Amino acid sequence: MLPSVKGRFEVGQIILNEVLNLKQAEVIVTFLLPESSEDVDMPSLGISKSMAAEARYQMSGFEEDWNAPGMDAYDKL
Repeated sequence: MLPSVKGRFEVGQIILNEVLNLKQAEVIVTFLLPESSEDVDMPSLGISKSMAAEARYQMSGFEEDWNAPGMDAYDKL
């Protein structure tokens, strides 16, 4: 079973909209951001400039794949 739960990210924490009766589980977190990342008010999401820079650095290894021909099709999903 793979339960899905909506929630929000505030001040560095993820707050779920409902309680799950689980003792422990691995999770995958997907942030649903506005279409343009330029529209995101990062501080209001609890993300500092240093946190954003660290995340960008950690994901920089994927940049070649993200920019590969044809990958822009996934932006429309």
